[in-house]
Amino acid sequence: MKSSPYGLFSFLPTTLPFTMHLSWPFACVVAAVAALSSPSFAAEKGFGTLASRAGNWSIYRSVNQMTDKIECVAVLKDDADTQLYDTALYIKVLGGIQSITLRYGDQKVRPLRLPTSIESKLSVVILQGEEFDTLAQTNLLRMVVYSDLSEVPTFALDLTGLPEAILGIANGYPVAIQKGKKK
Repeated sequence: MKSSPYGLFSFLPTTLPFTMHLSWPFACVVAAVAALSSPSFAAEKGFGTLASRAGNWSIYRSVNQMTDKIECVAVLKDDADTQLYDTALYIKVLGGIQSITLRYGDQKVRPLRLPTSIESKLSVVILQGEEFDTLAQTNLLRMVVYSDLSEVPTFALDLTGLPEAILGIANGYPVAIQKGKKK
């Protein structure tokens, strides 16, 4: 059987016509999850060049070969299972996701929420919109993910440097960023 470039997502066809039919948001999620599926992905050339570090984040910068647009992604503590983009955080977990409970910093625990269909299918927690906006205000994310596995994954992510990383990613990391301000 021919091996797929999508790693764990070998069920995806590898032909060009398939990729042309993907919607842009779904294509971004598939690309992010494909990146998350490789534990050593941050060390591989797929992320681009290490542009900077902001607290616990390593920010990689590359140029899209099709659009010539600068793209940035940050990984938490060089772990490709946690990836930050300018408007979303993706966290890869083992097993199918049944529900997610979040706690930001010292705030109250948020009510349990069900995963979106993409989160469930790809085993990736995606924090975007209001969840991402709240996340950007804190340095700690605690998360309990109920999955198909008998073990319940619990995460405590030290997000030190998150505001600086978000600002740098949004700006394409043109210059060094310190304390949320351009130098």
